[in-house]
Amino acid sequence: MGTWGVGPFENDHASDLACEIDGVEALERPVLVESALLAALEQGCSAPSRIFDQAVAAAAIVASQCPGGSPVDSVYGPEEVIPDVHGSKMVELAIRVIVQALSEHSSVSRLWGETSSLRAWEGALGELLSVLRNA
Repeated sequence: MGTWGVGPFENDHASDLACEIDGVEALERPVLVESALLAALEQGCSAPSRIFDQAVAAAAIVASQCPGGSPVDSVYGPEEVIPDVHGSKMVELAIRVIVQALSEHSSVSRLWGETSSLRAWEGALGELLSVLRNA
């Protein structure tokens, strides 16, 4: 896996999700976002990093449409417009994904714990969580 930063789209798996989103019709894009969130939640803390990477990217897409949310990275994130995904159901799923990813028991948190970037990664996810919780 290639990871070049702590941002939600700064890894190969999230970029793959962005390409997949860009490759479908507009009405299918929210379905892909929701599917990425659900995949991580269904697998729990033991979900592989690929699943978490895509779910965190999906959570960033949801947060981008919330008040105070940052736009999705235009270089590595989806280029196409994603119809409304900031409804209460999607926000709740996104919150649960971020909380699960940040858990000390999650596979992705343990991977980041092996690097010097753990605090920066936790900070990036914490910012997403703050936006989502204030939506």
